[in-house]
Amino acid sequence: MNFDSLAGCEINKFTIKAWGGVLKDAWGIDSRESLLEDLEWLEEEGHSAKFESYKEIVSYIDQVPGPTIVRGYYEDAMKINDEFKYKMAVVNRYREFLGDKSLYGWDATRYICLCRWGFICGYITEDEAWERIMPAARFLQRTFDSWEDLGTNYIIGREFWSPKNEVRSLCEDTYM
Repeated sequence: MNFDSLAGCEINKFTIKAWGGVLKDAWGIDSRESLLEDLEWLEEEGHSAKFESYKEIVSYIDQVPGPTIVRGYYEDAMKINDEFKYKMAVVNRYREFLGDKSLYGWDATRYICLCRWGFICGYITEDEAWERIMPAARFLQRTFDSWEDLGTNYIIGREFWSPKNEVRSLCEDTYM
């Protein structure tokens, strides 16, 4: 995609089909309503909310010494649920590094992409897309110190979202 226009490409039947396929296959979005639902989820919760809830669990476990019922519950859950175990490992690895930024870079950049793709597919107008994108862009500018800072957050978010992917620990190897 080019970044000199909202669409980033010529809008025609081929690009509408291609980006519509991405929205449908990766997000389950096939209408204005489903796009708006996912945008609302990213704005209100996103993966940052789950990351923060897992961060609270890890912090609690760190603060309570010795065996406890709560610690035992989460240790058992990690033994039987690989996805939970990997997500907890990502949280443990990056919680201090991310601090208050959580996974906001991951969520906000995906929000902006959904607005762009939703515009291409005709689910929202150009004005609606910009009305949503600009507050997200300003939030990113206030929150992140540089493109590298945002990119690092995005990579960590990607790892949290899909921790079993082969790019796991790319961020750790590159930036930490």
